[in-house]
Amino acid sequence: DVSLRLEQELRQELERDKLEEEAQAAGEAVGQTRQVLRALAAGLMASQEQERRRSARELHDDIGQQVAALAMLVDRTENDANEMVRSRLQRIAADLRKTSHMLHPAILEDLGIAAALDTLVEQERENARDVHLSCSLDSKWAVPPDVATTLYRIAQEALRNAAKHAPGSGVQLSLWREGKQLVLQIQDDGPGFSLADVKSRGGLGLISMQERASAVGGTLTLSTRPGEGTVLIAETPLDGSTY
Repeated sequence: DVSLRLEQELRQELERDKLEEEAQAAGEAVGQTRQVLRALAAGLMASQEQERRRSARELHDDIGQQVAALAMLVDRTENDANEMVRSRLQRIAADLRKTSHMLHPAILEDLGIAAALDTLVEQERENARDVHLSCSLDSKWAVPPDVATTLYRIAQEALRNAAKHAPGSGVQLSLWREGKQLVLQIQDDGPGFSLADVKSRGGLGLISMQERASAVGGTLTLSTRPGEGTVLIAETPLDGSTY
């Protein structure tokens, strides 16, 4: 009886060890898969930004110049028909500039994240939205390009979400430096929502923002409850910046 009991205990111990090894191997495999998926997501987002930059340049430099040249030809003659064409060309040129900026804002590279966010907010206010920006960044702080692009895209997505789910609400964007972190906060006074419901539906907007922040070594947190508005905070490292 003693030997039988010892044999059973030994067999159970071996089975437990085997299960623990299998669980550990499965956990490591999941971790590796998650890393691979995040690397793929980061690569995809980088490729998208490159394609957006190329498309924006083509719209601005190629099609935009063709429209400008056509407008110059129209200006050579004066009649009612040409006046209508001239007005239409002006609207097309404005739409091209707007589309080019949405694809890839050149101001982001030329003047930095603060100026780009300010332009984004002004565009929102032109559409009668109650959006404001508070920025305490000093112009001598150089923000890495990938970090600047990440914060800009997060702000774009957050404003789209606010317009869709909290129309008419006020939105406050705040950007500041905290140690070696750059912090972007986007807060609205809308109706809020259940975060659990959004996660259960697999909201792609939230996932996209989280992956963007993660790709530059940052984090993204979202706080919201029904009837209490929404607060989104993105924190990204400022490694490599100059002071």
